[in-house]
Parts: sequence; structure tokens; C-alpha cells
Amino acid sequence: MVYRRLKVAKRWIDQILKGPMLFLSRQGVTPMHLTLASFPCGLLGVYFLFDNTPLATLFVCAYVALDVLDGTLARATGAESDFGGKVDFLFDRVIALAFLVKYYHNSCSKLLPVVGIIAVLLVSATEDDYRLIKDIIGRSRGQAPHTSPRQQPGRQSK
Repeated sequence: MVYRRLKVAKRWIDQILKGPMLFLSRQGVTPMHLTLASFPCGLLGVYFLFDNTPLATLFVCAYVALDVLDGTLARATGAESDFGGKVDFLFDRVIALAFLVKYYHNSCSKLLPVVGIIAVLLVSATEDDYRLIKDIIGRSRGQAPHTSPRQQPGRQSK
């Protein structure tokens, strides 16, 4: 139910912002530019969270806006990619983790953030993430990367 509502909201945002997104694209702005701009905004928002609330609010709002607009720009221009989606996903997880660490640092209750960090890591990791980590570790040891049957050359999927 929530997922369906998010899809509807995403389509609605895409329709409203298609013109401005195409304008940005003509100016040379890519979805990756917005993704890369959102990351420091998110980190700065977390950094100022408990020390300077107005500044934190400004950076968090910029982070959220840029995070939404990168996907909107990608869909409007047909520039969606697995790599861009993974970078965006990774940056979102790093921001969430930074928030939990900052909260842990400023909190009286030390247990809740630790549980939150573990939950973020477990929920956000997918099978592909585990395979990627295994490949990175394997390459550092000089082993050949792991390929699933669907990735092996010459093998056709049904």
C-alpha cells in the first residue's frame, strides 16, 4: 500500500517537474551531478543537527530536494542507470548511518542508536551488495570475481 502510494507520488512529481528537469539537462546538469551535490548537503545537515538547527534544516532540505530531483532528472531524460541508482542508494545509507552516529554521540540513551545502525546495515544490504563485497575481497586476494549463472558468457536465461 505504501509502496503503491510512493509510486503514484513519484509519477506526479515527474509530471510536474518534467519541464524544469529537461531545462536542467539542456544546461548540462546530469542526475549524477545532483546526487553528488546532495551528499555533502546531507553530511552537513547531520553535522549541524544538534548545534545549529536552522543551518541543519537548510542542509537537510537541500539534501532531500536534490535526492528527489536526481531520480526525477534521470527519468525525465531517460538517463536512469544501475550505477546511478546504486550510488544514490549508497549515499542515502551513509547519510542514515551518519545520522545515527551523530545521534549516538549526542544522546543519553546509547543503546538505541547501536540497534539502529545494525538495522540500517542489515536492511539496506541486498544479495548483490554481498556479492559485490565478496568480489572486492576476492580481488584483493587475487581471486577471480564471482559470476552468477545469469552473468556467465554463453549461457542464456530462460
